[in-house]
Amino acid sequence: MNSTEDLMKNRQKIALQNIQSLFSTQRLAVLATQYNGYPYTSLMAFASTSDLKNILLLTSMSTTKYDYLTACPNVSLLIHNSQNFSNHKGDDVAVTAIGTASTVSGLDKKKLLATFLDHHPSLTKFALEQTTALISVAITKYIMVSQFQNKIEIPVSLSMSKINDPVAANKIDPVSTKKY
Repeated sequence: MNSTEDLMKNRQKIALQNIQSLFSTQRLAVLATQYNGYPYTSLMAFASTSDLKNILLLTSMSTTKYDYLTACPNVSLLIHNSQNFSNHKGDDVAVTAIGTASTVSGLDKKKLLATFLDHHPSLTKFALEQTTALISVAITKYIMVSQFQNKIEIPVSLSMSKINDPVAANKIDPVSTKKY
């Protein structure tokens, strides 16, 4: 492996660690769905699995967003740490997660719901209602933007477990890096 590949793998590892840190501190995401060719956004409570392969959401099955999720499961989520203050330091980070949404059922639901409720214990009553759906978004790619212009794209195959596994790390695809 040459030094360019080493540098890229190190950037990927740092980016994933930053994403994991961001997700552990943030509670809300903007969910973007689409229907009949038009975008639709919703502010949602979210949690992620520890390997960053899935983002979890709860919604009532009687909502417009649920209808849109089931009609067209291709979605994106925006998670960020920015605040609307005048003393802005430029250290904001925004992560777009792109993936496919599905309603969770069966054996997976108990485990994934526990993950979600670890992050949002105040939503337990809502989570257990018969009309509440647990949605899992299987992530295909993360796009992280920092300092308003530094962009890095990371394919989902590059999970935290692979970054920490030296054999798997040698099989990682390169990421795209360019100005936002």
